[in-house]
Amino acid sequence: MRKWRIAWIILFAAVVVLVRPIAGAAAGQWNEMSTVAKGEVVERTVFLTGDTVTVDGTVQGDVYAAGANIIVNGTIEGDLMAAASEVQVNGTVKGNVRAAAQAVEVNGSVEKNVLSFAQSVSLAEGSKILGEVLTFAQDLNLNGDVGKHVQGAVQSVQVNGNIGGDMDWYGVEQLTIASGAKVGGSLHYQSPQEGKIADGTVNGNVQYDVTKEPVQTNTKNSFSGLGVWFSVASTLLLWLVFRFLFKKPAAAVRRALNEAPFQQAGIGAAVLIGLPIASILLMFTVIGIPLSLLAVTAYIVLLCVNKVFIGIWLGHRIIRAKLHPMLKELIGLVILLLVVQIPFVGWLFSLAAALLFLGAVVSSLWKKGTPAVSEQVPM
Repeated sequence: MRKWRIAWIILFAAVVVLVRPIAGAAAGQWNEMSTVAKGEVVERTVFLTGDTVTVDGTVQGDVYAAGANIIVNGTIEGDLMAAASEVQVNGTVKGNVRAAAQAVEVNGSVEKNVLSFAQSVSLAEGSKILGEVLTFAQDLNLNGDVGKHVQGAVQSVQVNGNIGGDMDWYGVEQLTIASGAKVGGSLHYQSPQEGKIADGTVNGNVQYDVTKEPVQTNTKNSFSGLGVWFSVASTLLLWLVFRFLFKKPAAAVRRALNEAPFQQAGIGAAVLIGLPIASILLMFTVIGIPLSLLAVTAYIVLLCVNKVFIGIWLGHRIIRAKLHPMLKELIGLVILLLVVQIPFVGWLFSLAAALLFLGAVVSSLWKKGTPAVSEQVPM
């Protein structure tokens, strides 16, 4: 869990440092406090940045927010996507909440789903989440009501409220469901120790899978933190390099992915498996040795930079709001970097990113005889 805290701090710092000048360029100014005042109605999607971001009024669209503290006291009729040290939802979010922070607090209501990456996540007594909860955190306290399923990976879970659906924990060290709480569905959890579950609190079946308690050492944690730092820093640096020096290749990869992502994944799988085999076979011929070394070098380089291109594509793919293209790309990269830190799930996403990117590169090279970009791709 220590390496997760390091990752959150690094990612938050990267968001604040990089979003600040980009948002300033897009909006033409930077405000130390960004506020939607009480009684104010904003009829569009907004991007808010500042040391403290406060939404006291109503936003009739999505809110993208980055800062030290993000506080929602009013109403957001769309989604909230937030990166901060602390995120508080005291009012109403009618869409989804997606947050990366040290602390996420829901004291009001969320009418759809909540996705959170944080050190601590809490749902206060009397608060409501009508949809599902997917969280990856150190501590989770559910004192309010959740309408549907709750799942994720956490160190400690305390449930005092009502859960309408199932609970599924991929990994949890301490699980407590207090008397008076209610789980409407089934409970499945993986833990090194059996949870403290009050009688009659779970309506469905309870499945407990024993896992070995992870052994952590200071040396391991130090190297893990260093690895996270290097991965984040190098990815963001490569993004800036490719963003300004290699616009056409990035646009060509995006175009290939937009046209047929599943096809690119299939091609990428063939390349991922076939290229190493072909390189080994080439080593048996004199003329093939330099070709083999060249192919292996290109293979390694492509695998190292795949997250940059996939993050760029992901940002433009999932964010439909009229934001500056660099903001979309940065958000896509942050989302990807967060997801790949999740045990097992992160490995699957890393594999998918590699397959998509390798396939898109091969498709782009195959179509080299045609214009690299046949449509306007904002950069």
